[in-house]
Amino acid sequence: MVLRSRSREDPARAAGARRPRLIVLAAVLGVVMDGVDMSAVAVANPLIARDLDAGLAQLQWVTNAYVLATAVALITGGTLGDRFGHRRVFLAGLAGFAAGSVLAGTAGSAEMMIFWRAVQGACGAVLMPCSLAILRLAFPPDELKRVIGIWGGMMALTIAGGPFVGGVVADLAGWRWIFFVNVPIAAAAAIVTRVAVPAGRAGAPPRPLDPAGALLLGGALFGTVWGLIRVPGAGWGDAGVLGAFAAAGALLAVLAVRSGRVPHPLVPPALFRSRPFSAGMVISTLAPVPMFGAVFFIGLYLQNVRGLGPAQAGGVLVAVLALFALSAPLAGLLNQRLGPRPPLLCGALLSAAGLLGLSRLEVDTPVAALVPFLLLLGLGVGCTAPVAAEVVVGSAPPDLAGVSSGLQHTAGMVGMSLGISVYGTLVSAGIGASLPQRLAAAGVPADAAAGITARTSEIAQGAVPPTGGLPPAVAEAAAGAAHAAFVHGAGLALLAGAGVAVVQAAAAFAVVRGGPGPSGAAVTPPATTDR
Repeated sequence: MVLRSRSREDPARAAGARRPRLIVLAAVLGVVMDGVDMSAVAVANPLIARDLDAGLAQLQWVTNAYVLATAVALITGGTLGDRFGHRRVFLAGLAGFAAGSVLAGTAGSAEMMIFWRAVQGACGAVLMPCSLAILRLAFPPDELKRVIGIWGGMMALTIAGGPFVGGVVADLAGWRWIFFVNVPIAAAAAIVTRVAVPAGRAGAPPRPLDPAGALLLGGALFGTVWGLIRVPGAGWGDAGVLGAFAAAGALLAVLAVRSGRVPHPLVPPALFRSRPFSAGMVISTLAPVPMFGAVFFIGLYLQNVRGLGPAQAGGVLVAVLALFALSAPLAGLLNQRLGPRPPLLCGALLSAAGLLGLSRLEVDTPVAALVPFLLLLGLGVGCTAPVAAEVVVGSAPPDLAGVSSGLQHTAGMVGMSLGISVYGTLVSAGIGASLPQRLAAAGVPADAAAGITARTSEIAQGAVPPTGGLPPAVAEAAAGAAHAAFVHGAGLALLAGAGVAVVQAAAAFAVVRGGPGPSGAAVTPPATTDR
């Protein structure tokens, strides 16, 4: 494939026309480092807990700190790129991520590990929107569609391969090298960026920063994601969860009112008056909901119900992300030739078909029978995610490339957290509705059945609560009832995921045929120069 880089919007684009492949490589290296680190640490959690004497809550925050810091800083990171230049901010993000990685790798306590993981997350939040903004400014609209397909496929591939890479590195060199290995990747990305990426930015004068808007939006995102993280353990009715959501809603309301009154808001409201932009944001939020919820609970099913080991279960699930990685560049090509609507619509319907098939799983469903439906799911999301990203970024003016990229990434992260939370709620509801009858039918005594029913949180992971004291035959029947209730709840959640995919298909019709205009001029906030 020949990549061309030409510009009608910015002389900096023409300056990079001689090195389009290197520009793509620079953007990809940044997200590769971030993507691998996001998923690779999971396999090292037991080793981290042992060496740092970390409890379960601290271990969860090793991941949660990263996710929260990323979600809070994404839009601000993109805005900094719009203000100071995406190359400059991208290079700063690489340096910060490398430094945070070294300090996380040398952490001597769980508390310091959590702190440096938050630093990594904040710097990763700079890398993701700036890498996409660099592509937005370096390539014309027709090439951008294919380039973002390649970029999205590489992101999926690194996330899929992260656990494998992390496991190999931890086995050969120790868990600390999962962090240290980021240094040479960051160095390579910095060298390629300096060589290939032009230093200029979009032609309009730089927009002033909006610190108050950044604080309001950051607080709202923190409350939203923190609440979603708590839902699986505490439930939607928990006072802390409700308080977090209420605070987030109040901050968003203040931000919305304020954005209409200040001359240079962090997120210009005019962006959302573009139908393609708004539809792309809806799809970017919805697409991860069914996929990440399905992958999470199918993983529990494979290990706790079917008895597969972690490596075997991971080998089955990698099919989803592997096909995502393979289909994303093809979706970019379809987007280039047919416009965004066909791949978005086909992707949503393929996801719905895959989820509908998975919703029919039983306790004894052959693992091989799940694979075709997992492949459909991966193919569907691979067709959707990069095209939705291109619609969002391509619909915004060039001088808002960073903030639009940050908004798109934030929508995806909220969708990921929402998917796991919603699936967990539906699985638990399905267990609660069916478990008592299943235990009674299995002949489990009422007192023992009450004790098992009270441990829904364990059954919602596909696990069987202790059944000591029951006759072996009754204990086996109780375990079968628990597994059947889990599968019933998972089936309901997967069916709901198929419904979300159908809504996503409907949203695809709001994206205009042929995609956004050549310069995103349909969206021109008052504070920017009309192009």
